[in-house]
Amino acid sequence: MVVVRIQAQTQPSFIFTAAGDYSSNSKRTTPVLAGMNPAVSGADFNIALGDLSYGKLKPETAWCDYVKGLAGENFPFELAPGNHEDDGPAGNNIDNFELCLPHRATSSVVGRYSREYYYDYPESSPLARFIMVSPQMIFNDEGQYDYSPESVHYNFVADAIDSARAAGIRWIVVSMHVNCITMGKKPCGMGEDLFNLLIDRKVDLVLQGHDHNYQRSKQLALGPNCGAVVRNTYNPDCVVDDGTDNQYLKGAGTVINIVGTGGIGNYDINEADIEAPYFAAWNGVNSDPTTGYLKAVVSESQMTVVYVPMFGPSFTDGYTIEDTSSPTETPIPTPTPTTDPNITPTETPIPSLTLTPSETPIPTNTPTQTPTPLVSPTPQVTTLNPVADAFVNQNYPDNNFGSNTSLKAVLSPVKNSYLKFDLAALADLTIQSAVLRIYINNGSNSVQSVRLTDQGWGESVLTYNTQPVWGATVATFTGSASNSWQEIDVTSGAAGYAGQTFSLVIDNGGSDALDFKSRENSTNQPELVVSYN
Repeated sequence: MVVVRIQAQTQPSFIFTAAGDYSSNSKRTTPVLAGMNPAVSGADFNIALGDLSYGKLKPETAWCDYVKGLAGENFPFELAPGNHEDDGPAGNNIDNFELCLPHRATSSVVGRYSREYYYDYPESSPLARFIMVSPQMIFNDEGQYDYSPESVHYNFVADAIDSARAAGIRWIVVSMHVNCITMGKKPCGMGEDLFNLLIDRKVDLVLQGHDHNYQRSKQLALGPNCGAVVRNTYNPDCVVDDGTDNQYLKGAGTVINIVGTGGIGNYDINEADIEAPYFAAWNGVNSDPTTGYLKAVVSESQMTVVYVPMFGPSFTDGYTIEDTSSPTETPIPTPTPTTDPNITPTETPIPSLTLTPSETPIPTNTPTQTPTPLVSPTPQVTTLNPVADAFVNQNYPDNNFGSNTSLKAVLSPVKNSYLKFDLAALADLTIQSAVLRIYINNGSNSVQSVRLTDQGWGESVLTYNTQPVWGATVATFTGSASNSWQEIDVTSGAAGYAGQTFSLVIDNGGSDALDFKSRENSTNQPELVVSYN
């Protein structure tokens, strides 16, 4: 049983919700959006953590209408862009979503709404500042947002935090799409510099999507034995509260909450991940997968946060960040559970933790989807060419080679090749196998590695100095004979990317160079052969 402490109802307060990675699935997304409706949640606004329609409803206005029909016509649905909206890989553009889901939480914002901005809430007497940022995003009119120290974007975040503190605004919440530390599959897309800026400034709460699961961190802070939180490592001295009692002390550090559970589906959780000890609660495909949203009740003295599952098993999570300098609150028991029509009778419904009367369940007329049996158990096969490919060259670190007819993997000087495939058409399907096929111009006796990368790179702008962070290795191979096809099994990497952009890098671990045809050729372009059902 989750028991939290809630502020006395005489204190001014407000409620917000948050989730990312939505799509428009009637089984998973629809109940999440309907649950956010103020009539159900009591929320004043929602923070959308990127990756919105996944191109499932086009144009963007169709998805906006879908959201407004469930969450409410004028419900403030505050936008942060994801990699499916920055340069439009799924046929979407954040600028178009901005027009049909404009900023409504307050009368004005500082910065550029839907990209990098902040607002204070409530507007007349602010309790909290909400800062939205876009690390790794690439926009057609601005290029990629850089959050390295002393950059314009880094300074925007630092100034937004510092000015909030100077103004006496009690709470600071920073939201974005991409992650840094995670028990899922995503690399540190936001970059360690920005991540450690937030921890150094002791931002109260950091909200993220991108990894399609739920994760709540322990409370993190820098100190004498923790100069920085470093990705792919674990330093126990960076943890100031392990969160096992679901209570954190305001001002002691930062809590990270990944809520990529808006409806697209779930990724695995890796409890053996080296960064796993930084986390206090989680769920994923292999650990009570759900779709749902985060709900926070904010007052001067505390922020009470609960994860509300709307489809799937009965996993939930709740915690409080409490300011002990404010009057002590009275503990209350867990309120009477409500019933969600998407939870089966054997499952435990989510407890309602609000200042308002018990939440009402989603109306019984909420659309649901009956699973359709497969016409045949025989897997279907599709062959995809890259939507982008390029290589980078250490000798020319600022040059772009996105238009070359060949891709290269060379140890010295380093040349790495990147390929990006759009798997949007496979959303809601199960990938059984995925084989990368490349046509070798010049074979190699060296062992090459195929690794996941974040997809936030552009074919015409990628350089050695801007290449994305690499993730897990999904395959290794030795280059075949010249003028022949090489087939590489990348199922372990592609399986989690149905409905998304799948990005890979090929690098060379030996002395022989590998050279193969790019998508700029009229024949023998790279292929991804996917079997699915």
